[in-house]
Amino acid sequence: MVADNLPSPADVANFIVTKTIFDSVKIFDTNPTVLQAFANTNITMTVTVPNSEIPNLSNGGAAAWVNTNIRPFHPQTKIKYISVGNEVSLLNDPALSSVVVPAMRALTDALREAGPQFQDIKVTTAQAFNMFEGDTVPSLTRFRTDQKSYFEPLLQYLRETKTPLMVNPYPYFAVSAMETNVDFFIFRKTLGLFDGNSGKVYSNALDVLLDKTYSAMLAAGFGDVDIVMSETGWPSAGDPGNAIATIDNAASYNRHLIRKIDSGIGTPLMPNRKFEAYIFGLFNENQKPGALFERNWGLFQPDFTPVYVSGALRDGPPPKLDNPDFTVIPRTNFCVPKPGVPDDQLQKNLDYACSQGADCSPIQPGAVCADPATVSSHAKYAMDSYFRTKGVDSACDFPAPARSPPLIRVMATAAIFEGSDEKDKCKLEIAFIQETKEEAISEEEISSMWYDVEFGSQVSLWYDEFEFRPPLRVREKVVRVVCLLYVLVALVNVLAPCSISEIRVVVIIRGLVTMKQAVDAFIEAGWVGVSDSVLETNSRVVLFFGSIHLFDLGSGGICLDLDRAALSVSLIFVMWKERITQW
Repeated sequence: MVADNLPSPADVANFIVTKTIFDSVKIFDTNPTVLQAFANTNITMTVTVPNSEIPNLSNGGAAAWVNTNIRPFHPQTKIKYISVGNEVSLLNDPALSSVVVPAMRALTDALREAGPQFQDIKVTTAQAFNMFEGDTVPSLTRFRTDQKSYFEPLLQYLRETKTPLMVNPYPYFAVSAMETNVDFFIFRKTLGLFDGNSGKVYSNALDVLLDKTYSAMLAAGFGDVDIVMSETGWPSAGDPGNAIATIDNAASYNRHLIRKIDSGIGTPLMPNRKFEAYIFGLFNENQKPGALFERNWGLFQPDFTPVYVSGALRDGPPPKLDNPDFTVIPRTNFCVPKPGVPDDQLQKNLDYACSQGADCSPIQPGAVCADPATVSSHAKYAMDSYFRTKGVDSACDFPAPARSPPLIRVMATAAIFEGSDEKDKCKLEIAFIQETKEEAISEEEISSMWYDVEFGSQVSLWYDEFEFRPPLRVREKVVRVVCLLYVLVALVNVLAPCSISEIRVVVIIRGLVTMKQAVDAFIEAGWVGVSDSVLETNSRVVLFFGSIHLFDLGSGGICLDLDRAALSVSLIFVMWKERITQW
């Protein structure tokens, strides 16, 4: 833990054993003092192989690692799981991801060779929630297509060894992504979230995240692999402007979490299942870097006093639970069109609802709700399905936008222009232009986005158009355009008396997406390190400026073997004000 005021491991072990309800502890290393402190306590332990040590395990170092980190402590200290790395997928490092399963297999072999007393230790790894393709209802969730080569061998290994997959579900980080009020995320009673595909109603966001994991595993053929929540929690304080990191919200989340785990109620798709779960964390960490909320995940202060009543103390006061049975508010309202709305508007509402997550399969020809086959009847069904899926009153604020779903037309414009000095004389500029079919962006508007840049020669390459459905896998769609521009860079650097060292990317967003969704899409695509600052001009645009670097665009032999490391990239997002509903 990142703090300088914590009690000794021996005192912590004694506190957990004598005062709390906990029977398992997870640490993010193999600290020998901590492991020794839990000897003969009957507390089971999860230890972690740091991400940096994974390659060594897969390269012959597993036996030495076991001899150093496991053999001196187990079975006096009951080590139950070894997690090989933590949230490796967040690093966007294919080379590291590719050695996780080999490292796990090597560790399993090393434990077997170490002796029979080590056979009960299971080897797994912990996953973050960037592993799913798109954003859909729980029952239709699938693993990202670019992660299949990682997850299929991983789940096959876990099945073979009868070991659970560890996941780190944090509803706190999903609040803005799911676009609803915080009550749903901290187990308070709401209308819930409706999954039109399965017919299930969700009373809380944790169940959504767990059932997404289960559905993705089931679709991949591994629905029999168990799931362990290796981290989950809620921060009790945050910086000014952070309205969700509060003591009340943290107390509500963790109180209901403990109640849910103890009850064995399971989830809508996994009923009557009692999950193993690790609450993050035991103490606040006063030296942890980052925003204030990062230092305030703890259930307890360093002197063992509770930050709030959570139900974690064995003889503590009973926690107040707003929704102990995890139910939803019964529906008394429905989303239906107002009388007299013309069919053309209802058709737009119908198309919009079906494209944004409503379950419209029952109104397809021959399906159970296809008749009466009128626009009015189908619109009523689709609008109410959309309303139930979103779970908030504002989801019934139709009419739907008149434009069709936004399309991105990828236009890469390479422009060689005069810089401020000789070193900057040549630069490369790329524009990713988004437009709708009904309202294209004129060349004059595009040119105006370049500001005071004086163009020299210019080359444009049109590639493709595709629907923007955040989070968008942009990389697969634009990588070939960028590669073509790298060829252009090579030619310019050979033929011209200058060297291109900067790329400027302009992303013009005109469709029905928020700026956050657009930025998240590019982060998801591997354009990483975006800094966030917003400048609102007097005209009708809002600009997002940031700096990024290109990640692994040349992998798999798609690009020529060019020197990409020296290229720096600037990013500008341009959005029309009337289309911005939220950051």
